[in-house]
Amino acid sequence: MKISQVGEFGLISYIKEWVQGKNPEVFRGVGDDTAVINLSRHKYLLFTCDTQVEGIHFLLSFTTPYLLGKKSMAINVSDIASMGGVPTYALISLILPQETELSFLRELYRGFMEEGNKWGVTIVGGNISRTEGPLTVDISLLGEVKKRHLKLRSGAKKGDSILITGHPGRSAAGLKLLHANKINDFPELTGAHLSPTPRLREALIIASFPEVSSMIDVSDGVLQDLGHILEESSAGALLWEKDFPIADTLSQAAGVLGEETLKLFLNGGEDYELIFTANPEKAEMIKNEVKVNRGTEISIIGEITDDYRKITLQNKFEEKINLFPQGWDHFKDI
Repeated sequence: MKISQVGEFGLISYIKEWVQGKNPEVFRGVGDDTAVINLSRHKYLLFTCDTQVEGIHFLLSFTTPYLLGKKSMAINVSDIASMGGVPTYALISLILPQETELSFLRELYRGFMEEGNKWGVTIVGGNISRTEGPLTVDISLLGEVKKRHLKLRSGAKKGDSILITGHPGRSAAGLKLLHANKINDFPELTGAHLSPTPRLREALIIASFPEVSSMIDVSDGVLQDLGHILEESSAGALLWEKDFPIADTLSQAAGVLGEETLKLFLNGGEDYELIFTANPEKAEMIKNEVKVNRGTEISIIGEITDDYRKITLQNKFEEKINLFPQGWDHFKDI
């Protein structure tokens, strides 16, 4: 069987089975945004990595080495944030074509450093290798989290509210605008794609609430990533279209592009917003706390059900429709 037949997440399920171990220090291995390892009596160590491959994750005709460095660091910080933690130390591995210019690498590291400094990340080493193929950036990032603040994908319970930060779909629209050579039409959207902002500060507030039962960042699309929570929590979801935080610019860009706004919102990836679930009695309090302290909007977009992995949309006409994730999959999208 080829990996194109099982897809990225089917492959992860196989890997999870292959690497099963019994190390008592590993609190959480394969299956969440980061690995979680015992660090001390009150803290866990968080460990994540993410790879950006030219031609798959970025095109140098659209971005700059500086923006590539910033984004590569930001998406790793987002993984740490989604667990309720703070990032600490990074290792950076570069796989480089021999003709790469030193000036390119200087700008790449300027992006790494600027984004890393913003979130308290210290770059402590890495690796360099040559390739005849595409340029590749791989970052491994350590972080830590107070044990009482750790958030996993697996805690959602029936009746919990489903909440989301910001306005998903903007990055996907931005990418489509870049491909359509409409770079200057909606700079907010192209900026969301080229230089996303991890919701670290918001995550620290959210994670401080014990009533928050699960959390994940939106890297592969709202439906895809909500689906990971549902799978790990053995739950389902009912979503309310009327409450979706769809940005006006997203609707406008969708019209220009000939795209469906709802599909961009539900299936577009690389927003790095946070989806989380919480006791409905505390949902408004959490929203208000984040708004007051960070100025970031949070929307309640649905509730958790007991229909395992089933996602139902209640549309604007009060009709209920079954939804199926169509977000990014590294291998099924080939």
